[in-house]
Parts: sequence; structure tokens; C-alpha cells
Amino acid sequence: SASDFACREAVASGDKATLASALENLRARIKAQAVLYVDLNDEVVADTRRPGVAPRPFELGQLITQARLDGEATAIGMLNQHAFQLIAVPVRAPVTIGWIVDCYPVDGTLAGDLRQLTGLDVSFAVDRGGRWNLVASTLAAATAEALVTQLPRFVALGDSAGKHIVAVLQRPIADAMARLQSLRTTLIALGILSLALSIAGSVIIADDRAFDH
Repeated sequence: SASDFACREAVASGDKATLASALENLRARIKAQAVLYVDLNDEVVADTRRPGVAPRPFELGQLITQARLDGEATAIGMLNQHAFQLIAVPVRAPVTIGWIVDCYPVDGTLAGDLRQLTGLDVSFAVDRGGRWNLVASTLAAATAEALVTQLPRFVALGDSAGKHIVAVLQRPIADAMARLQSLRTTLIALGILSLALSIAGSVIIADDRAFDH
């Protein structure tokens, strides 16, 4: 975790080579595609994808803002034109001295995991300068491509063109209709049962009256 001894010591040392080595070890251990260290000024001080580069403002500052509020935060966003699932956790010594951001690719594996959890087909698409591109999907290829052509009708590109990513959750119409048919059958059965009980009750009442006479 980002609070382990190696990470704390590497950050506290202020040595970039030590920090880069600690982040790379962490990346390999958690099987992330990349790991970033973001300081308290929301600047990326170290990035396993781009070792040795100068610090830069973190592109997804809202992730750190949320992590400050909640202690940690997750999001799906774009870094360097690639889609990632990001997890931000604090580095504490003992107070927070920065943030580790773990980056996992948005790919078929993630889409498949979400499908198992939700029972829905999952597709990810990225807006690149006003054109939608499919990143990953559990749909058949032809159906997924058809979905991409429909996205501009449902998603406003706005000012985020070039950096926007969406997740689309779908259920096959056959499944929805099957559930509806099952509900319809249940309601009909309940109606018949209610009618039968009503008739039976009327017959019993009629028999009682005949007996009284």
C-alpha cells in the first residue's frame, strides 16, 4: 500500500531516483500499468511511465480533491490520451505528505469484470476531438460498432472534446422482454386465482342461503 515503509521513506528522502525505484517496485507488486506520485501542490513529481521528466500539474486534479475529502478516491479518466481506472491513496508520515495514484488500463478485462458484477454488457468509449472511439466492450464486434455510431445522439461532447470517456451499460432487449413476460404471466395467474376464489366464495354463500331456507 502507499502507506508502507518503502514509499514513505522514498517520498521523505526527496531523492527522485529513490522515489522512482519505490514506485516501480510498487507498480510491479500491484500489477498496475502505471503509478504516479502527486505532491500536496497537485503536481506529478514521479511517473513510472515517464521516469525523469519534470514535475507537471496532475491532469485529474478532481481525483485528489475527492481523496482529500474521503481519504481515498477512484475514477475513470484520461491520462496522455489513454483511458485508466485510477485509485488515489494518501502517503502519511504520519500526516498526509502526498498521494500515490495507481493506474489500471480500461480494457476488455475491466469490462468483463464489470459484466460479471452487474449482469449487463459494458462498453467504454473515448471522445477524441469530436469522434468517438471504442476502447473496450463485452458486446459482439458488430453490435459494439453500431453503438459507437449512436453515442453522439446521447452524449454531449461540449468543451470536453478530446478528453471525454463514457461507460455504457446495456441489457439485451430479449432479457428485458423475458422479465416482462414473466411478470405478465404471474399477474394473469394471480388474476385467475382471485377470480376462482371469488366464485368459490359466492357458491359457498349461495349454498348457505339455500340451507337456511
